[in-house]
Amino acid sequence: HPSVFISPLSNVKDPQLKNLSYLGCVVCLVAIVYLVRKWLQHYGNLNSSSALVLYIRWGFPLIALTISCYWALSAGTEDSLARLRDLTQLALVAFPRAVYSLAVLGFVFLLWNPVTVFMKRTQDSDADNTVTTYGGAPGSQAELLHVIPQIYRKMQ
Repeated sequence: HPSVFISPLSNVKDPQLKNLSYLGCVVCLVAIVYLVRKWLQHYGNLNSSSALVLYIRWGFPLIALTISCYWALSAGTEDSLARLRDLTQLALVAFPRAVYSLAVLGFVFLLWNPVTVFMKRTQDSDADNTVTTYGGAPGSQAELLHVIPQIYRKMQ
């Protein structure tokens, strides 16, 4: 016999266990969405209005909501949804297709413009495009102490 954790929610007979399992799954989905957003926000990757950032803000939670709705519909018994059978069957087909479509859209956005470091343009950044050279002995410690801070400021 398969474990309760592996079997689909529609096979679980105890309503309390079914509700508890569903609630646990939804809490895990919400935690994943929250942690991904907080992680990206912490590292400054949600500061843009690009398509991928908008997808992370709206598409990713929409995927979690769609998955939760699909789980809720698939966990329901046939008797309780007999009046809405056609709508339920349509939703059971449409929800997975929506999740796959949104996931593919997010993957395309990720390939097109990955969430990396966003550059902030300033007027003086166009004038200072090069690192000034050091006039002393090449390869010395003093040269590294001169060039590395300039590279760091340029990358900042």
